[in-house]
Amino acid sequence: MAKAGEGPGPAERFIISVISSFYFDKEFSWVSNDTYWEEVLAKAYRHGVAPLLYFAFKCDPKFAAPDWVVRHLKNEYIASFLQQARYQTELEKLLTHLEDKGVEVIPMKGTVLSRLIYPDPALRPYGDIDLLFKEKDWGVIRAFLLELGFTPGKDFEVLPPKLTDGVVFDHDLAFYRADGLEMELKLDPFDLGIGSSIINEIWDKSVVYDFGSFRCRSFSPEHQLLQLLIHLNRHGFKQIRWFIDIAFILKNEQKLDWELFARSARRDGIHAPVYFSLIYVCKLFDIRLSEEILNKLKPGYIKRMVWHLFWPERDIAAFNGLHEGVLVFPMKVFSKWFIPNILLTGRTVHKLGYFLRRVFPPSDFMERKYSNGIKRSYAYYMAKRYGSLFKLSSRTKTKA
Repeated sequence: MAKAGEGPGPAERFIISVISSFYFDKEFSWVSNDTYWEEVLAKAYRHGVAPLLYFAFKCDPKFAAPDWVVRHLKNEYIASFLQQARYQTELEKLLTHLEDKGVEVIPMKGTVLSRLIYPDPALRPYGDIDLLFKEKDWGVIRAFLLELGFTPGKDFEVLPPKLTDGVVFDHDLAFYRADGLEMELKLDPFDLGIGSSIINEIWDKSVVYDFGSFRCRSFSPEHQLLQLLIHLNRHGFKQIRWFIDIAFILKNEQKLDWELFARSARRDGIHAPVYFSLIYVCKLFDIRLSEEILNKLKPGYIKRMVWHLFWPERDIAAFNGLHEGVLVFPMKVFSKWFIPNILLTGRTVHKLGYFLRRVFPPSDFMERKYSNGIKRSYAYYMAKRYGSLFKLSSRTKTKA
């Protein structure tokens, strides 16, 4: 088994070789005698690719998988199929209800990808549904999820105030049900701590797909690719499944508007993580992108230096990169991630503005947080916010 920093082990290399050959038309030259099948199964489960391997083994005998291995993988394929059927039923109910109410949401990741880019939806397992929504629609969505039997992780009848509009709402907005289904609501597709500056563009360019039994809004292909690359990076490059999502989109890269893709990444300050994540996916599956495309995203020297400091290529090759870390904007100014985050992802003015608002919050924020139904002066709210600090200082002097 490979350790962190040593690159993928034999089982992972075999899995990548099978998937590259069957789904991306690359040459397969693996000798079956070199395969440790127990380890292959373990890695297939860990990386969420068991259904993909099952389909490849079933359709192409050249991979020489033993029958007992195929049976195990088939069970995972069936489990994925049944899980998706359960989620699709609830998603159809939710989308139909919200459409009647004039509310738009965008299902993210596996929910839509399994139908859009995979040969068979069951090949892309997922364990929950992520929904991008607009803050004004919270009450309608929450009420119907409660009606469907879901329980919120934290029950906000009205969303708590945010210091600034540009800050991602960082409370738990997940809903759970006794039968194991989970839905998570999000106000930002990238989850990087500071809200995306292209969120309006993302909604404006979203596309509605007709899947027969239901209609579903999704990201444009360019924003879909951005979201997946950031998601892969945020989660430390730890699952082959997330690389495959991106590889399937790149398989049809001639349909992508690379100008829009690069412009959106740069506007949001995420072109450095997007650039490197794109390179690693291309290396893993031997995908060729032109230098012209990559140069639209290539970051400057400082961003490249910060990147390699926190995500050495040897760790990413071992599927063991840093989780979140530098990418997610820390809400505490004294966090060790503050300066690296500024250097890597930019948007400095916006982020410094957040800390100014922490010291002097807007009046509507203070009113919602401290008024208790009785409108007060801003001075009163500031006294409530910082009064405990003065009390602590007074107690400290008394003890001294």
